[in-house]
Amino acid sequence: MLPVTIIAILLLQWSTEARFEDPEFMSHLKRVNNFRCKHPRLTSLRSRDLFEEGVSGLVIIPEMTVVHRCDEGAGCCAGSSRVCGALESSPVYLKFYVHRVFDGTQKYEIVETSNHTKCGCVEDGDNNPRRVLSGGNSSGRSCYQLSF
Repeated sequence: MLPVTIIAILLLQWSTEARFEDPEFMSHLKRVNNFRCKHPRLTSLRSRDLFEEGVSGLVIIPEMTVVHRCDEGAGCCAGSSRVCGALESSPVYLKFYVHRVFDGTQKYEIVETSNHTKCGCVEDGDNNPRRVLSGGNSSGRSCYQLSF
């Protein structure tokens, strides 16, 4: 039992030194800790994902669009049960050129979506309306709490 105890003490000592004394580790930890969920980020989306109707047989230009989103890529939150989500949003109207291949019609169509305007940490969960609004996948990504 003595060798296991010595190994555990050595691992604990190494872990403490690596966490609190290694400058590269501390720099990384501080960078993550400073990347808080605050500001929406520009995100590209496939244009066809914004159309409510079936998109087979449609040529949509542009194929991609750019909107502001609050999601796991916009920052991290303290605690594993909180995620970055939209606290506020505003409607945005995007004009697309749509060619329907089957009947040959071509026209401009306006699609309404939302730009997230304010991010914040919200409880993770599928039933959280703010989580649904953020449009992100549940990941539980969180900032590491510096407490020393």
